[in-house]
Amino acid sequence: MSTHRLMTIAGSEKECRAFLAGVAVAQGLPWQAWFCEECDVEGESPVHEMLEHLHLERRETRVIVGSELASHAARAFGVLPEGTGLHLRLIADQSLREAILPYQFRVFSREVAGTVRRLLAELPAGVRREGAHEKERVEPDASGIEAYAPEPEYVLAGSGSLIGGWSEILAMRERLAAVELIKPGPIRLVLGAAAGVKERDRG
Repeated sequence: MSTHRLMTIAGSEKECRAFLAGVAVAQGLPWQAWFCEECDVEGESPVHEMLEHLHLERRETRVIVGSELASHAARAFGVLPEGTGLHLRLIADQSLREAILPYQFRVFSREVAGTVRRLLAELPAGVRREGAHEKERVEPDASGIEAYAPEPEYVLAGSGSLIGGWSEILAMRERLAAVELIKPGPIRLVLGAAAGVKERDRG
């Protein structure tokens, strides 16, 4: 059973955050909401935020929400009182089956290569690696090449994807990003069935 859902809401990030925070407080739930724009989820663009601040676009906000909070929030859309100042519409509510984190790296020392390999081997429970590819090159004579055209003596390059639950993949993205020469890509979401909630207009 999925522990997170992707909610697509017509309204600004500020309005959505206030609404979800109100639901969490009312239900005594911990804050479990991640706005896709802040988490480098595929399909998000900072241009949308700029246009919103300039009042040039009425945007949709995508937010990943813990299942319990999402259930209460979905019901709250149906009873949101008029006059709150929140002009929100729930467009979609889907279960989040998996998250996919692509990565690539290119390192130039055996020490860093060891760190990268350990990091990618010691995965949290529920996370798997797919499409992994590595290419190692050793040039023992590279140190004699002229300084103006340096050739590294050692290179390890690779790429692949990590696949798992949202919380685990988000944690792995932070771990990979902490290593300077690893470049995690945007997170791709694998969605399940809709949660049975239709569009609801409020405001």
